[in-house]
Amino acid sequence: MRERTLKIALAASLAGNLFLVGLIAGTRLLGEHKREQGAPSRSGGRFAAVVERLDPADAEALREVMRQEGQQAEPRVQALRARRRELETAMGRPDYDPVAVRTALARVRAEETALRADLDRTLLEFATRLEPEERVALSPLFRKSGRGWRERPNEGPSRSGGLGDAGAKPRDR
Repeated sequence: MRERTLKIALAASLAGNLFLVGLIAGTRLLGEHKREQGAPSRSGGRFAAVVERLDPADAEALREVMRQEGQQAEPRVQALRARRRELETAMGRPDYDPVAVRTALARVRAEETALRADLDRTLLEFATRLEPEERVALSPLFRKSGRGWRERPNEGPSRSGGLGDAGAKPRDR
């Protein structure tokens, strides 16, 4: 290798390593800052934050109920994951059939919705044994996770105490 090429490679390597060190340090500092601010950890997320707000006996009962629900739902979750992988494969096939993929995707979404509805029913049934304040503490578990319709910072629950404009058409909201 020529000396000039070697110097350029060394400089590029040094720059890349410095970037990587800065990225790791920044991530750790940001994580420590969030922990200091009381943000829930990613390992427990929303569920851990909700459980912390419950009476210890109720928190343990909720963990057990959700553990059982998770065990019962596991085969359905695995099947959904497999169907999602099949969809990914179908998207890359040379004989791509958009109608078949759309139909399969609709089935997967319907199954996901049914699974979520079962989970919600379990949480609602569990809520019957709680005091009103603790039932309110469960409400974050009903928010959609991941990408999608998140609350904007200035939005919150309906001030009327009801379901807000749940009956309104989407374009009227």
